[in-house]
Amino acid sequence: GEKAGFVHAGIPAGKNAYRIPVAGAPLTRPVSWPLRMRAHLALLVESETLHDPSTSRLPSFASTPMTKQYDADYFQRWYRRGDIGGAARLARKVALAISVAEYHLERPVRTVLDIGCGEGAWRAPLLKLRPKLQYLGFDSSEYAIRRFGRTRNLHFARFEDFQYLRPCAPVDLLVCSDVMHYLTTRELRRGLPGLAELCGGVAFLETFAREDEFEGDHAGFQSRPSAWYRRQWRAHGLQAIGNHCWLGPALAGDTAALESFD
Repeated sequence: GEKAGFVHAGIPAGKNAYRIPVAGAPLTRPVSWPLRMRAHLALLVESETLHDPSTSRLPSFASTPMTKQYDADYFQRWYRRGDIGGAARLARKVALAISVAEYHLERPVRTVLDIGCGEGAWRAPLLKLRPKLQYLGFDSSEYAIRRFGRTRNLHFARFEDFQYLRPCAPVDLLVCSDVMHYLTTRELRRGLPGLAELCGGVAFLETFAREDEFEGDHAGFQSRPSAWYRRQWRAHGLQAIGNHCWLGPALAGDTAALESFD
């Protein structure tokens, strides 16, 4: 099939242009890029912030302040020294998400959108399984975007920016892993409609709730019951199918009676 191309969304082309994926054959609808976001992207390009590690300023897409610093020390502590789960566990998680998505799509996964991607840890195991897969990641960590943005196709955005951010057509697999339980209710409710709209197949929404006991980063954990999350996701047309996997609105309801939990 035809591969996705790129446009510059109103930004002059050049070596620092911020490229935005445009739907090719695997994608199902044109990109929607609001004027507000174009202005932010132009500012990013003009200041070369994404490519200059000497500066720490990034334009704010939203007004909600960040209290945690997702810097190099954070990732070193939790993903290297802490090694929460390790590479083998991540590989199994990725294989699960791919398998579930392909089972319901009845074809190979072609496109993945990773929201809250951090350093883009999902990218390598995804490409190992599906070398032709198109991967796009977004995160609010200035460090992660500067360090890995170019090589791993990662871009800057906060979760709540997805109330208006539509960087691509709906994808086969949408990943939002280990993110939502750190978001305020306001942030989550703002961004969630965009996630549902961008999921054209299956969403992997690994989230921990009040009932869970988990190892790892508890700073900023939002203690909400699992029933609360289920209500939010169902309200936006997502359907639970187990193991943190949810059918997007386009596939919801197209299951046998015992395949889902709804």
